[in-house]
Amino acid sequence: MVVVMTRDALQSDTVRWSISYALGNRNFAGRLITVFADDPDTLPETEVPWILRRLKTINLAASGQVEESFKQIAQSLQAAA
Repeated sequence: MVVVMTRDALQSDTVRWSISYALGNRNFAGRLITVFADDPDTLPETEVPWILRRLKTINLAASGQVEESFKQIAQSLQAAA
């Protein structure tokens, strides 16, 4: 499961439910890929589920790193398959 975190996603009950589901389901173990579309440092820390900051994340907002970020997403998907 790829979770794309934005300011709007943080407000979404559906996104929060999906994250909780993936974290609690054995079939998703090691398969939750968190992608920050907004700079994670600018997102309210209290609104980002703490576990997502502990897992491996990919930051699309890093300037000049978009291509590398997409490579990381593809590699993560391949590893989870």
